[in-house]
Amino acid sequence: MFGEALATFNADEVESKSVKSLKTELAKRIGVPRFRQRWFNEAGHELTDASVISADVQLIVLGFWATEGEHSCKLVSACSKNHWREVEEQLQLPVTPDAANKHGRTALHVAAVAGHEQCVSLLLEAAASCDKTDRFGQTALHLAAEKGHREVVQLLLQELGPLLYTSQLSMATGKFCGCCSKLLVIKIKPKRME
Repeated sequence: MFGEALATFNADEVESKSVKSLKTELAKRIGVPRFRQRWFNEAGHELTDASVISADVQLIVLGFWATEGEHSCKLVSACSKNHWREVEEQLQLPVTPDAANKHGRTALHVAAVAGHEQCVSLLLEAAASCDKTDRFGQTALHLAAEKGHREVVQLLLQELGPLLYTSQLSMATGKFCGCCSKLLVIKIKPKRME
């Protein structure tokens, strides 16, 4: 894959833009989360997310680290405490967003059950899997709905979009009790097919 063109930007698209904004745009175009992208200038130095593009750059796409070990525990722990800056740092390593604890709960499960919107949003941006179940058969959507975290439920529903499983929705809304009718009126715009 070395040297292969993944996407093309016009000069006016990159001029005076931050590396982070270009990572986000490239993630939309090629489906690689910004946490797996490393941008380098002509001299071979890595550009930070705050860097502004002013010359030719190169991109390297990294694979995620394995889901076991110290960093995975740090990611799950950071999600449980709503330490979103630490979550971003761990994802930048890049630790897999599907890291799990000993109960099979992923970082997304832990953030969703606690209602930590910013952590959930970062994990979804890093392509965390919404359909993973814990050892009790529950997804992050089930847990967020059970706890009444509407904003998190909405984020998860938007991510699931047209792929939403009927059984997930019925289980999740069934656990939401009196909030069911409100949950069912959330409008989901399907992702655009390009």
